[in-house]
Amino acid sequence: MQNKRGISELIAYVLLISLSIALSIVVYNWLRAYVMPYQPKACPDGISIIIKDYNCYNGNITLNLSNKGLFRIDGYIFRINNESDATGNPVGLPINVISTTTLLTPLQPGAVTSGSWN
Repeated sequence: MQNKRGISELIAYVLLISLSIALSIVVYNWLRAYVMPYQPKACPDGISIIIKDYNCYNGNITLNLSNKGLFRIDGYIFRINNESDATGNPVGLPINVISTTTLLTPLQPGAVTSGSWN
């Protein structure tokens, strides 16, 4: 009889340790999403959009954009700065976001589109 009691305690300890390890793995994977550092979105290789032509009249900016890449473009972010050297901010990008545009019709390779902002 005493042998059975020793085995049941051993099974209880094994189950307790297994449960705590499984729970710690679940909590780790759940918290990892909140703790991971921010990864900025980057365009894949083969994406290229250029300003083909521009016009600025009475505070209205008009751009003609051309897709020179290998893939379609679904949208873009237009940033502008009034300084000639935009390296003053940490990333080295222009500061003011004028427009985040999602195109109604994706811009296919070689196609041209235009946009206007105030």
